[in-house]
Amino acid sequence: MLAAAGRLNRANYAGDPLLERLMGIVPFGLSPEKPAAEGAVLRGVIPGIGASDRLVLWAGGMWNWVDPVTLVRAGAKLRETRPDVKVVLLGATHPNPDIGEMQVAREARDLARNLDPHGEGFFFLDWVPYD
Repeated sequence: MLAAAGRLNRANYAGDPLLERLMGIVPFGLSPEKPAAEGAVLRGVIPGIGASDRLVLWAGGMWNWVDPVTLVRAGAKLRETRPDVKVVLLGATHPNPDIGEMQVAREARDLARNLDPHGEGFFFLDWVPYD
């Protein structure tokens, strides 16, 4: 947008190669401390996920512009020969209840129910706080 507004130009760059007068880094709200592992969070904790199960993790949310449906199809195919594989989809519902459920989330859940009627291979988890 700065370029479109004519603000990124040769003169501004010559006087400020890092363009710090035009933009800066703003903290995103996360602690600079790395999170510390305090134990298991999925294996052996979520009912249906065993301590030795292999996990396929979808950490992208369930938005209409992504494709978790293909992952569900691939997971069902993989589980035909590898029942120890569990597919975990994070961010299955939007954290803002005013947004509501995305169509692709319904499609992915419905397909998982059809391909895995006993509910043994697919786990749709809601958002959790970072800490």
